[in-house]
Amino acid sequence: MSSLPPNLSTHWVIAALERFERPLVSFAHNLCGDWEQARDAVQDTFLRLSKSGRPPEDGDVEKLAPWLFTTCRHRIIDWQRKNKRLAPMDTLTLEALPETSAGPDSALEAKDTASHIRELIANLPSQQREVIKLKFETGLSYKEIAAATGVSTGTVGWLIHTAVQALRTSWMATQS
Repeated sequence: MSSLPPNLSTHWVIAALERFERPLVSFAHNLCGDWEQARDAVQDTFLRLSKSGRPPEDGDVEKLAPWLFTTCRHRIIDWQRKNKRLAPMDTLTLEALPETSAGPDSALEAKDTASHIRELIANLPSQQREVIKLKFETGLSYKEIAAATGVSTGTVGWLIHTAVQALRTSWMATQS
């Protein structure tokens, strides 16, 4: 158990929950394609964090990101193995686009563009798709992505670079 007073010993867990719950649920949903299973995995991840009783050394909850994403990813993989089925990753869930003053045509075009980008991302190989989502959806650093996925930082960079090139090529091919 932590040597911090009760109000401070739970403060870092609450701060981590506030910071990472939404990105983790989205990440988990992208892995399993099921919102309920995604929420269960995130809940289990935070229960494990709470039971660990060890706040980050300097109190910076951002440093928990690799552990949180890795643990959540492992929970999803464990459940998929247990159920003897691998669910395909769902397409990228994008935040609602802000309304523009240009009118409904622009909003519809932006929605179509976002949908097209999601389709292109869905066609990437699974490792590339995963690092793209971790980088651009959750905002993790290369180092945090490497820790969460179990590959080297250099491999993360290469996967992102290759994925972005493939997306650019696919995009340009559909725009001609």
